[in-house]
Amino acid sequence: MKDTFDENDVTVNEGETENAEVNDKQEGITLEGSFILNFNTSVRVAFNVRNDMAQPVSFGKVPLVLLNGQGKLLGRQIFSLDKLGTLMPGESKPMEVSFKRRNLRVTNIKQDDWVIALEVPSGFDQIPNFMTDETYKRLPAEEKTRLVHLLQSLPPVKETSVKFFPFRGWADYQAVHSMFLIRNGLKQDVKIDKARLTVLDANDRDLGSVLFELDDLLIQAGSGRLWTFSIPKSQLNLEGADMTRWSVVVGTQS
Repeated sequence: MKDTFDENDVTVNEGETENAEVNDKQEGITLEGSFILNFNTSVRVAFNVRNDMAQPVSFGKVPLVLLNGQGKLLGRQIFSLDKLGTLMPGESKPMEVSFKRRNLRVTNIKQDDWVIALEVPSGFDQIPNFMTDETYKRLPAEEKTRLVHLLQSLPPVKETSVKFFPFRGWADYQAVHSMFLIRNGLKQDVKIDKARLTVLDANDRDLGSVLFELDDLLIQAGSGRLWTFSIPKSQLNLEGADMTRWSVVVGTQS
């Protein structure tokens, strides 16, 4: 990680936190639709599968879902994706599947109103070792699915540490937003009081930092939760900044 801050920059009741970085590139397994064809007995879907995780992944039989732009379920079917082989980090491969009519809830799917995604496992609103709060509940279905795979792929947190792991980053005309997965490896609950975040541009130029008051944000023992930090652009020095790529770094306590 690029920067470390004084121990007062991130305050917890005990244990240690580690540096983490989130940027505008999401990490996980991404399915991006290419085209969809409606036939009498099936619907043919072409899409690309991209691995944005840090480790190789491979697939067997997985449930895929078709959704419309509002997240309404259009169809569900289990497919074997073993033809993809092993996807290395950053690698993308094309795939085509056919949904049988009996597995669809509509007769026709509009060309401009559909997405394909890995299905969120049943009962994921009661995930072991994860705090399913309002932040989680507001996630779109495909983001919940990405979180499932991320939680399954991450190594266990040390019993002496609290870790910030990047989950999602985005920006609008008002602010830079960074969502972290905060994981508590301790055997007791942790309350985080403060966290300082710094924004870097594509050239790793420091654009400014903000100290967040978190009012004793609770992370339960052996658990994790999502938390979003929004840094107003008015508090950043954006003159001459290259925002084609950006990152946010959270400080550490030792």
